[in-house]
Amino acid sequence: MDFSEALIHCRNKIAISRVGWNRQGIVVKVLYADEDSKMTEPFLYSETEEGFRRPWLPRTDDLFASDWTLTLYV
Repeated sequence: MDFSEALIHCRNKIAISRVGWNRQGIVVKVLYADEDSKMTEPFLYSETEEGFRRPWLPRTDDLFASDWTLTLYV
């Protein structure tokens, strides 16, 4: 699927990732602000299998790729 469709799923708490990424096991998720959060707007972040997280911004090739996949998360 393309990024625009994957982003819709991501906004509904479904992690997304790309088949074409060099390192597998990385997913992109969305974090929504809550009453305890210092953030005021939702943002995307990547998470590794080991649990490391960092903010994520798509590159141009990510935006135009059609190899996005879905992974459920809580």
